[in-house]
Amino acid sequence: MMKGLLIKDLKLMKNQKTFFVIMAFVGMIFLITWEKPYFAISYITMMFSMFALTSFSYDEFDNGAVYLFTLPFSRKTYVREKYLFGLLTCLIALTVSTVLAIGASVIKGQSVDLVTIGATGLSSITICVLFLSIAFPIEIKFGVEKGRIGFIVIMAVFFLGFYLVMKLTQDGELMGVLNLIRKVEQLSGTVIVLGLGIFWCVAGLASMKISICFLERKEW
Repeated sequence: MMKGLLIKDLKLMKNQKTFFVIMAFVGMIFLITWEKPYFAISYITMMFSMFALTSFSYDEFDNGAVYLFTLPFSRKTYVREKYLFGLLTCLIALTVSTVLAIGASVIKGQSVDLVTIGATGLSSITICVLFLSIAFPIEIKFGVEKGRIGFIVIMAVFFLGFYLVMKLTQDGELMGVLNLIRKVEQLSGTVIVLGLGIFWCVAGLASMKISICFLERKEW
């Protein structure tokens, strides 16, 4: 049944043609105008991750969720499919954007910086995992409209805290954080990838468990 839900969400993406066009247009601007087109990797990957959230809107539109959950699948299966859908959209976007960025570099006669591409890809996936791990439970708990407001507030607090930490670190007031950053920079690529992989799994599984608990208690 998870396969059927996944096909449903993939077909619903066809209704986002306008969003696709706008995203492609902005992405092309980044690829053409920026000296190093690698930012397009982060941009396209993040934008694609939004599709996983919009699928909730389609499911709840016109009380559609009431009918949807009369079908023979568990709520746990529904949640697992959403996380799988989010992962697939991010990986597809990462692959496509990376190919485009490399192509743009070759066309411009630039050398392809594989280290920068790898770092950009890893950071993009990490941001997407963090984004969806926070957004999914909120959407399920509070619904689409209230969930968006709650998510915006949480992300605003997160980015404000991140900015303050970075600001204080640059001013030399948080030497512990600065030393930690320096130690991370000295780690090998294998250790960094392994550490990020563990973070992705822990964050994703913890978020999924919370989402399942929220959905099983929810009444339509």
